[in-house]
Amino acid sequence: TSEGIQITFPKDAKPDGNKANFILFRTDDSNLDVKKEVTISQNYFIIPKKVITKGSYTLKLKWTENKIPYQIDYDILWK
Repeated sequence: TSEGIQITFPKDAKPDGNKANFILFRTDDSNLDVKKEVTISQNYFIIPKKVITKGSYTLKLKWTENKIPYQIDYDILWK
């Protein structure tokens, strides 16, 4: 989105405590990594563009649902 990267969970997903953790690993400069716990409202959250610089990232998204851990990794090119 124009606000940043929107992460949307399926409507039937119910992360424990409505919380998820993400890490944006900057491929070429670890000083630009972003790590945060977020509260999920309305099944999505936004990583604000002000914390992201142009370049290549790997997004690691982690959460638990019914005490079962989940992780999804995405490669992202932010322009």
